[in-house]
Amino acid sequence: MSSWISVSAWRKWWSPTNKVVHHLRLKGAIADARGPNLSLRSLEKALAAAFDKSKNQRLAAVAISINSPGGSPVQSSLIYGRIRALADENEVPVFTFAEDVAASGGFWLLTAGDVGRVYADPASLVGSIGVVTGGFGMVGLIEKLGVERRLLHAGKSKARSDPFSPVKEEDQAKTKEILSDMHVLFESHVRASRGGKLAEERAEDIFSGDVWLGKEAKDLGLIDDLGTMRSVIRKEYGEEVEIKEVKAGPEVPWPFSTLTGSMGVVSTMGIGGFGSAGGREQQIDLRVGEVSASIPASAAGAVAEALEERAAEHALMARYRVW
Repeated sequence: MSSWISVSAWRKWWSPTNKVVHHLRLKGAIADARGPNLSLRSLEKALAAAFDKSKNQRLAAVAISINSPGGSPVQSSLIYGRIRALADENEVPVFTFAEDVAASGGFWLLTAGDVGRVYADPASLVGSIGVVTGGFGMVGLIEKLGVERRLLHAGKSKARSDPFSPVKEEDQAKTKEILSDMHVLFESHVRASRGGKLAEERAEDIFSGDVWLGKEAKDLGLIDDLGTMRSVIRKEYGEEVEIKEVKAGPEVPWPFSTLTGSMGVVSTMGIGGFGSAGGREQQIDLRVGEVSASIPASAAGAVAEALEERAAEHALMARYRVW
């Protein structure tokens, strides 16, 4: 029995013509800090790869899914600027999609989508176009503890809003001034990026710092329509479109990204540093690449099983040392 393949099928396999869309998922707080945060530094390579047409001439668009409550306004602006610059340089359309939340700085990132290509789920929380800061006053606390505050500074404004000193009206006024100016910058950005889409008759609500579900966000002009990434992209480019994922961190490699939260390092003992028998619990020194961590010996079995299950996927080599 002979096997054969049609000329058209062979050509499709050898020289595919269907469109390719790169998908980038931006998830987490926006901050230039250690751990799985969003910053220009942590996303630079991923963004460049997402818009790189030199390796794939079939690249039709970049889709960016956003799930972020916000964070640093500077990093939000830098990431947005980089996305738009790459889109213009490579002439690649940009679709953005709000997942659970695209609020504050997360909404700033959502506006990186082309006008007409910004989407959200009906249950997504969208908006929060405002600025907030906060802290604690601990003057009464240190007085009760009998602690004397000693603060030296040069420059009358260097120690503004010190939490261990009584609040000053001039400090509050300065902080409010900064917040107000930053709010103006945020509003100006949204107006520029959303063009004439905004419902101007509800501008006071839009820029109040409130959030809305997808449908009302659409009515306000914060997004263009409701839809999921795959449904929208397939409708735009056909069922045969190839959606290729572009990894965007975290910088900390597995398994530490899941075991250690945002810090990327774990060093744990038994309770109080001792085991239940009163002696120090044995520790296991686990290394993956250049990253290492210590875990209790009692957790070794679970970690070893996890490593074995995912070793093929992540191509990891782990070494254990008991001490």
